[in-house]
Amino acid sequence: TGGICGINLDYATISGCSFSGEANGAYDTGGICGTNYGIVQNCYSTGSMSCDYCTVIYSNSSGAYAVGGICGGNAGKISNCYFIGSLDSEVVPSVRDIIDVSFGAISGIHPGGIENCFWDIQVTGIEDGVGINSVTMAGGGIAPNYRINLIGLPTSAMQDPGLYSAFGWTDGSWTIAE
Repeated sequence: TGGICGINLDYATISGCSFSGEANGAYDTGGICGTNYGIVQNCYSTGSMSCDYCTVIYSNSSGAYAVGGICGGNAGKISNCYFIGSLDSEVVPSVRDIIDVSFGAISGIHPGGIENCFWDIQVTGIEDGVGINSVTMAGGGIAPNYRINLIGLPTSAMQDPGLYSAFGWTDGSWTIAE
């Protein structure tokens, strides 16, 4: 379940999108994309993501469930994105011993790549940019992943235009509204 799309395939790009509503799903739930195999770039989310349905479906399935501010699961690339919303994990403790649920400010499960992504640690209350950092691929082995400039920041730093220009967000598509 995603605020913009459920699954972004490996040949697709999502660019210049924002999400400010509520996304409540099962398996991979994210503000922009539930599961990303392609590219998500220049996007932001101020929405609220949750996994209430994890408690409904856990008895009939197995595997990991992921909730992220930008993407629930990321096996592709996320770049130049930020998150200042919320991840609701209140329902999860009742099932945490039965299923794996992973929460991250940018991505819940992350075997892909992340570059120049930020989140507001004061607004979100989230310490980790990614939940599960790598996963075992079908056939064995750990999926390659990388994180370049995946940074949780206080509100004052998120409002500093110099931050974004320092990381190459200079294409004119970004402004800071006060």
